[in-house]
Amino acid sequence: MPKGTPVQRKVGFTFPADLVERLEEAKWELRKNKAEIVIEAVEEYLDRHGIKKTKAQPRERPRTRRRMSA
Repeated sequence: MPKGTPVQRKVGFTFPADLVERLEEAKWELRKNKAEIVIEAVEEYLDRHGIKKTKAQPRERPRTRRRMSA
């Protein structure tokens, strides 16, 4: 990955149906995609509550069990 490229991860959330409908309407009105709206909203919320920005830590690889042959 080239230097300076922002790192992104795909995540999934469960939202109330009425909030999803509002988000669908907002994307047309704001001319943004749903991800942009959600990212902006979460950033504003965290800033308002004083949650500091930190550099994303690399994820540890989960340890997997190796099968032993009989």
